[in-house]
Amino acid sequence: MNMSRKLSCEEELYEGFEDVKGKFKRGTIREEDLKRTTQLIYHFDEGEEFHTLCEPRNLFQQVNWHTRDNSTLPLWPTEVLCLPSHHRFISVPPTQQEPFYHSDEHVVVPKIQSPNGRGNVVYSNMPGPQAYFTEARSGASRGLKPQPPRDPDDFTLLFESRFESGNLAKAIQVGKWDYELLLRADLYTCKHTQWYFFSLSNMMAGQVYRFTIINFYKSNSLYGQTLQPLCYSVRDAEENKKGWRRHGHSIKYFKTNIKRKGTRDRYYYALTWSCVFPHSNDTCYFAHCYPFTYSDMLAHLRKISADPECSRYCKWRTLCHTIAGNPVPLLTITSSSLSLQESKLKRAVVVTARVHPGETNSSWMMKGLIDYLTNSSDDAKVVMFILNV
Repeated sequence: MNMSRKLSCEEELYEGFEDVKGKFKRGTIREEDLKRTTQLIYHFDEGEEFHTLCEPRNLFQQVNWHTRDNSTLPLWPTEVLCLPSHHRFISVPPTQQEPFYHSDEHVVVPKIQSPNGRGNVVYSNMPGPQAYFTEARSGASRGLKPQPPRDPDDFTLLFESRFESGNLAKAIQVGKWDYELLLRADLYTCKHTQWYFFSLSNMMAGQVYRFTIINFYKSNSLYGQTLQPLCYSVRDAEENKKGWRRHGHSIKYFKTNIKRKGTRDRYYYALTWSCVFPHSNDTCYFAHCYPFTYSDMLAHLRKISADPECSRYCKWRTLCHTIAGNPVPLLTITSSSLSLQESKLKRAVVVTARVHPGETNSSWMMKGLIDYLTNSSDDAKVVMFILNV
């Protein structure tokens, strides 16, 4: 072995083997020394080397998707507050394509007031000092209760985001009907505030409210190109079977005069919009895009696994676990093969979605793909490849 220079990982792996007409034969290094990864199994046949992929290690007990007990509740970092219950949204397919919002060039940009100490803080769910994950808990925070209702003559809005995927950090009332909002950054980061999801209640019907989120990072946004916030009215859902809809007017995305800490010439951006609520004493949710939570994914998997027809060609296993211990499922969808040889000839396709927390639209697209491949249509039955999702 030549020790005059440091060997690369690949060179170290194959050092001790002798190349004979493109094949490797056993040298002085033991086979165990080659196992630098737990994901590959090495096989040798007449000096030729073969690799196969290991089955995933069951680091945690495998989840039973049919149950709904504490063992299947999402695991939360202990410092993240979560209420014991959360509203389940109805899913109503749209009857027509969402209309584009025609922006108004005459919208007056509001003057940001709260960084100067003006206004009253009416909601606070600021992150703690933890810079990294330490431990997790199952389900809601113990003893955490919803905010108490306002007095009958107090029309200050009640905000809430202590639920799954909620990310409102603070709400400041800077006028009777005017609120400035701060978003929580993605967990254990100091940025990535380009999406939002929160609820509010105690509104007055027919009154114009204005909301301004003041700590966005990106300089460009689709809100400057016909996008509207999403709104969900609990009362409309219960009485009229209406789900999420685009809502709001006087929408403007703009650069603020608030300088980002630790930078010389970088500033926060803001999104402002106004809206009129149709009902008094309703509970409404605002979101950047249609929410899709981890619990929604589990519910979808339970539905698939409970279907005898789907379960014949849709199998799941745990690919890995998040740092908190939540299982990341891997679905394998394929039609039945008549023989092992036919199965080996199938090509494998890997599909992933939602790299970042705010990309809920990709989760919905993945759900649509899975639903199509597991339905009873003739097109979906002929899957001549192995699809790993």
